[in-house]
Amino acid sequence: MSNGHNDPMAPSTDTPSISASELRTRKIFSAVVASVRLRLRDFANGQNRLVAGEEFSDRQIGHAILLTIEEFNTTPPLLKNFGITNFPSIDLLIRGTIAKLMLDSSFLQLRNQLTYSDGQGLRNSGTEKPDSYIRWHQLMKAQWKQDTKELKMAINLRDALTGESVVSEYLIIHGLIEE
Repeated sequence: MSNGHNDPMAPSTDTPSISASELRTRKIFSAVVASVRLRLRDFANGQNRLVAGEEFSDRQIGHAILLTIEEFNTTPPLLKNFGITNFPSIDLLIRGTIAKLMLDSSFLQLRNQLTYSDGQGLRNSGTEKPDSYIRWHQLMKAQWKQDTKELKMAINLRDALTGESVVSEYLIIHGLIEE
């Protein structure tokens, strides 16, 4: 006899319970996705004149968020690992996510770019988006890297001063703390 949990003819009506921690993570994740959309002005309600609906799906934004967190965690100095619930700067997370989305979208735009001629010598490539998206990516990525470096140095310094990190002689050399 089956209890109904694995029986396709009598599926379970039990809903899996979600822990408070997982619920908090989902809420924060949804809020970051919404903030990315807001910053990009990527809405489905007809505000995107050249794109039918949203340009980026929630899944694409979520992937870019995860890659941004991973890049932050693997950028020196290597501190403790951060996640979506304890990321030290939501603005930095949003900007890093957008930079990744711009690069990903430029790949799609580039693959779908079509150059055509009208037969009279006029050539048109149809879109300038790949170049624009790549330039935006480069600009945002450079600023993100600089801000990441400064934030991680500040976190490292704070942790060193509070005894949560190993004090480095570089702090003394650069005059950030006294001997």
